[in-house]
Amino acid sequence: MNRTTLPNSREGRIVWVGSYPAHYVRAFHCKIESDFPGKLAFVYITSRQSEFQRSAEQGDLPSDPAVVPSKSILGIPKLMSRLNPRALMVAGHFPRSLVVAALWGFARRCPALYWSDTNLMDIRKRGFLMAVVRRFVLRPFLRKMHWLLYIGTRNRDFYHWVCGRDLATHKLRFLPYPHDSALFERCSARKRSATGVCEFLYLGRLASEKCVTHLVELFAGLSTAARAKARLTIAGDGTERQRLERLIQRRDLAGDVRFLGPVPPSQVPEIMSQADVFVLPSNHEPWGLVVNEVLSSAVPVIVPSWVGAASDLVVTGQTGIQTKDNSPEALKEAMLQLIDRADLRHRLGQNGQKLVRAGGFDISSAERAFAKILDALDMAESC
Repeated sequence: MNRTTLPNSREGRIVWVGSYPAHYVRAFHCKIESDFPGKLAFVYITSRQSEFQRSAEQGDLPSDPAVVPSKSILGIPKLMSRLNPRALMVAGHFPRSLVVAALWGFARRCPALYWSDTNLMDIRKRGFLMAVVRRFVLRPFLRKMHWLLYIGTRNRDFYHWVCGRDLATHKLRFLPYPHDSALFERCSARKRSATGVCEFLYLGRLASEKCVTHLVELFAGLSTAARAKARLTIAGDGTERQRLERLIQRRDLAGDVRFLGPVPPSQVPEIMSQADVFVLPSNHEPWGLVVNEVLSSAVPVIVPSWVGAASDLVVTGQTGIQTKDNSPEALKEAMLQLIDRADLRHRLGQNGQKLVRAGGFDISSAERAFAKILDALDMAESC
């Protein structure tokens, strides 16, 4: 473990245990630590993937978090005993150290609250056998949780499916993924270029499950007239970068598709504000916080129906377009509906910005939801 001593003043706090946080989670943690001084402590589990994330992410962490390598599973019970929490916030079940922390809480009768983005449609899409195994493994684990914190409709459906509707409904509390909607709204107020070219954007990891190759393939299939009115920008980096670059050369799309490379979080709102339409073609996307962010930027979204955020935020004809799948043909059909319709794109974007704010899917709403959770814990303990 990176830290071998922890001050006794942490005892009796609510301990948040999760993987090393992305920028949006660390911003949320800093806010709730400030809102509730002395009530929270944070334990971050690092893994090989999060080691890369630590070098790429920006933003402050809460004061003095405990940072633990995922391989230090046996040290987790000792750390939890030293922290002596009044309750645990367990953010997911991977790395496995998170499961160990929850099991420690069960054994000590310490209330454990579980927060995840797992999407029922995404699970079922992976195959019947995988779904059955996951349900069998997770049911006893989740039923032991004091509360189940859901981020949206598909995530809530997952808890119902695993635990049974009656039990899950009793345990459910809403805690959305946090993003600073005001930051994206400020950038969205800037006037976009009036070139007449519809700027499509993908921003995220360039990994095989993100299926960015589908966007390149569909651009290759556009008519000459349509290609003259559209451009695709790909922002991000990952294992598929070289493959995508070769595909663009082979399809003779150098003038239609551009790469921005890796983008620091501080530049994301500005890049989103320059887009006309955002496309997320992922094969698997439990939620997709980028949907919240880009809608807050007043940019409409095209997503396949299984993306977790789609159920709550992407309404076809109102905030974007849900496609039946992520095939190049389905994505192309949706994109063609928006290429010539600047007025429609503007209306969808404005509607999306309002929906994120009104629906409670931003960091301010997450802060209020967390405050309600703390109040409910206080009331439960006083009974």
